[in-house]
Amino acid sequence: MPRCRPSVLLPSLLLLLLSAAPAALAAPLRDVVDGNVPGARAPFALAPEDYEVRWVGEPLPGVRVALEPGRLQWLRSAEVLVVPRGRLLVQVEGASGGALLYAGALHPLVQQRGGLQGAIPVALVSGAQNAIALNLRRGGETLHGQLELRLRPDAHLGEERLAVDASCSPFELQLRGLQAEVSAASPEAAATGDLSPSEQPPAMARQGARPLRADSWVSVGCRLVALEGRGERTSSLELTLLWDNVGSVLEVGGVEVPAGEAPVWTLRLPPGTGSVTLEAQGQQLQLDYRAPEHPRLASLGLGVGPYLYHYSAPGVLLDVPVPVLTLYASYALSRSARVVSFAAVTPSSRPFGDIGLYLRTESFTLFDRRLAVAVFLGGHLSVFRDADGALRRFALPQGAEVAWVDALRRGGRLLSGALVYPGIGGRSYYNAWLRWGVGSTFVELNYISVREPLAPGGRISLRTYGVSVGLPLASFL
Repeated sequence: MPRCRPSVLLPSLLLLLLSAAPAALAAPLRDVVDGNVPGARAPFALAPEDYEVRWVGEPLPGVRVALEPGRLQWLRSAEVLVVPRGRLLVQVEGASGGALLYAGALHPLVQQRGGLQGAIPVALVSGAQNAIALNLRRGGETLHGQLELRLRPDAHLGEERLAVDASCSPFELQLRGLQAEVSAASPEAAATGDLSPSEQPPAMARQGARPLRADSWVSVGCRLVALEGRGERTSSLELTLLWDNVGSVLEVGGVEVPAGEAPVWTLRLPPGTGSVTLEAQGQQLQLDYRAPEHPRLASLGLGVGPYLYHYSAPGVLLDVPVPVLTLYASYALSRSARVVSFAAVTPSSRPFGDIGLYLRTESFTLFDRRLAVAVFLGGHLSVFRDADGALRRFALPQGAEVAWVDALRRGGRLLSGALVYPGIGGRSYYNAWLRWGVGSTFVELNYISVREPLAPGGRISLRTYGVSVGLPLASFL
């Protein structure tokens, strides 16, 4: 088992604390290094081999450093930003002690066969803002060195390297590098940025910007920030942006904005439909978005469509196609809880109405927050008409719903759920649905089945199933 030698390492560690340390990491990258964040789906193909470890200044003799091949994990930081993490391996010959300083933590090197060795998790982000300090004790002398990661110039990551998180889908965020706009140029010129003025798009020719280089990538996440006050609620769209291998200065509207601790920027955009152009090292990114100016807590929707209606009661049997009207209402209590209501009206010679009121609470998420599971607590009222007039029955069916974000296309949302009151005392209620839509417009498959006992010894049994097309009616509050 490897052994640390405190008598040798202690002077080195003390000197390390007193020596100049690299700049502290920004919170999103520090959380990724610490590992106290959930894993994320890989937005594009990236490998540790796409990065190289460089010395800043003179390299320390007898030191070998490399990223461990094949070890890369994408993690989600600040809820919306996806960042890759790898593992740095260090081997030192001919030193009596040493340590690495990274992300505010000391990592002592331990004596193993062949010399001192160390392994630390690192955020795979280029530049001096993600530097690692190495301090060694050799021959009575303390040596200081600094390492940094750099995306290799030949790391061709493809257009998918513009990674837009699913949190941006409600705001229709589109992220484009100018390389995608270069259609007349040769592939070689587009990849390297060596375009003649005649081959450049108007914006590039006017501003002298190059298309997005093949050795940089972008990760961006979104969050809507609501502001309460007198009158209507207002909002701004907050973007967390990581643009790798472009240095530490971002230009927005001709104004240079330094990143500070790491190449992570937080942008607050005004509500409405807008477009922002960012520039770094001559490369440009364009962000198009749509954010609500006055976010509402309550909404109403209307659906209509053809259904098949089966009604069975003593002396009555119906199997007819009918148009069914559906109504939807929602009021947000928080980001994960809302009060929802659903109503359906089936016109016929034996009409049927159903209305429910539930508290919908999101319980947990899966698959990088793209799948959310919610539970329903509440009740419903069914209204029938038989030979004696209207009948009203109240029950407490409970259920759950699974929501899939970015289903079938970006911005698409697929919901599948059910409310169940199993057959108890001759009564039962089943309501199942499958809904897909973008924004507030959707198509829904719906199924409702109800059984209720009648005195003396009779029973009403009905079921209806069909397709509804839903549209927004209003939003308020």
